[in-house]
Amino acid sequence: MARHNFVFLYGRVTKNPKILVDDEGNFVKGQCMLTTIRGDRSPDDDEFVNFRRDCPVILTKAPDLIYEMSQWHENDMVEVKGNVSTRDIPRITHCEHCGHQNTKKGVLLYITPIYCSKVESCSSEEECNELLKKKCEISNQCIVAGNLCNDPEFYIHNNGLCQTQYQIALNRKFRVKEDPPEIKTDFPWIKSQGESARLDAQVLMKGSSVLVEGYIQTREIEQRAICEECGQEYKWKDRAMEIVPYSTEYLLNCRSIEEIQEEEKAAQEKAFSDIFGTN
Repeated sequence: MARHNFVFLYGRVTKNPKILVDDEGNFVKGQCMLTTIRGDRSPDDDEFVNFRRDCPVILTKAPDLIYEMSQWHENDMVEVKGNVSTRDIPRITHCEHCGHQNTKKGVLLYITPIYCSKVESCSSEEECNELLKKKCEISNQCIVAGNLCNDPEFYIHNNGLCQTQYQIALNRKFRVKEDPPEIKTDFPWIKSQGESARLDAQVLMKGSSVLVEGYIQTREIEQRAICEECGQEYKWKDRAMEIVPYSTEYLLNCRSIEEIQEEEKAAQEKAFSDIFGTN
């Protein structure tokens, strides 16, 4: 299938970038968190309302891009074009009951830039926010295509919001020369909402191919873990980054509406038969 992996960000430098150099002063790694903005369109006047902010992480080992990043400072406005990347990382937490250190496998989603540049500097966060609101249409854009690694998980929150989440295998469009050559695939999580979530749960399955146009969402979440030492449950704070679709195109190996209707009809007939019996 075609390789689609595109991210464009226009955002505020949340904190001064972290720049790592070796003993000889050569750039080794650059990391920066941006603040982007998105909003809902008002049905009355088509203006954006309910602004929400996300903080995607930019990570690169390319010396020229690290140098560019080293010139950034907090409250600079920057543009980044890049790709969605992921890597396995250990999530280290400490049990609140016995203090034991527990390790759990996690997935870090970040943006590998192929271009980045400072646009302008602002004197305050408030000034940055005004610029972000004016450009919220382009502040956080993402287009990816991949195959589902698992069947979708559908659930309904206490407030009635429907969500579906699934992980996709995303082939890299560009090789990241600083990464090992065997790494050619990334595994981001997709999280759809509302009626789109209901349809995703019905249509998609492991192996389905999708094209997703959306944005990078970041959020703080509360996780639960069982301590390996004392066996008690404890809570810990985690940070999630995922792709939320504006739209999803179903490409290959997806259930058709006709198949879904047939499955629903068969389930209804079976339920009727179980309750009332058959002649």
